[in-house]
Amino acid sequence: MQDFTTHETSLKLKEAGFPQPPHEFGQVFWIEQDNGEVYPQIAPLGFEFDPAQNPVFAPRVTDILKQLVTQHSIMRFSHYDEKFTISSIRGGRY
Repeated sequence: MQDFTTHETSLKLKEAGFPQPPHEFGQVFWIEQDNGEVYPQIAPLGFEFDPAQNPVFAPRVTDILKQLVTQHSIMRFSHYDEKFTISSIRGGRY
């Protein structure tokens, strides 16, 4: 089981402006090999990926939620629909 986004989803998130953080230990990045193949790589301690490898951040659910949930939003889970919704709070109402 992988707990990070696919290469395709990671690229779409990057193109949409999702933050591409500096490499930190334990983060996952998609890396391009010389032959054009792409594979996930966990960032080792104190290591920077070669920009020629086109590293793309592969966020986990927690990384995505940090960008979605702010002090002016609320996240709810519906047991009926079995899905999460995130709503903005404006003037005490959402």
